[in-house]
Amino acid sequence: VSKSESNFFGMLTSFIEYNKLPKGHLILTPYLKLSQLFNPKKKHNFKTTNIRFIMENSGAKKFVLFGDDSQRDMEIYSEISREFPDRILKIYIRQTKRKVLLHQKRMWEKLKSSGVPVEYFKADSEVDVANEIVELKNSSS
Repeated sequence: VSKSESNFFGMLTSFIEYNKLPKGHLILTPYLKLSQLFNPKKKHNFKTTNIRFIMENSGAKKFVLFGDDSQRDMEIYSEISREFPDRILKIYIRQTKRKVLLHQKRMWEKLKSSGVPVEYFKADSEVDVANEIVELKNSSS
């Protein structure tokens, strides 16, 4: 689930394939019309609503969440991990700027306190997501 528009589909699927992530659904917001570029009306809870829907309707499947620190991902994932703590294998948050701001540090601390494994990594870091997911799956079985 991404609040990104559908025109990012190619880039997101490349990321998924490159990291050998399991195949699944990719839920994006619809393309914006030209007039909406200057005044977008995206639903505030788009990501939370869709992740919650998936979690409630996917049996006992477990999930890995990816996000960054630029908008609301840490806040959203903190909420979701508290609602579904046994269903989240790990949360990855990408640091988008060189310096972590105070509000980002606070959200990171809140996310860490959820009890779900989390990793905050720099944008230029190498994270071996594919191997970590295999290990997480094996350890949760």
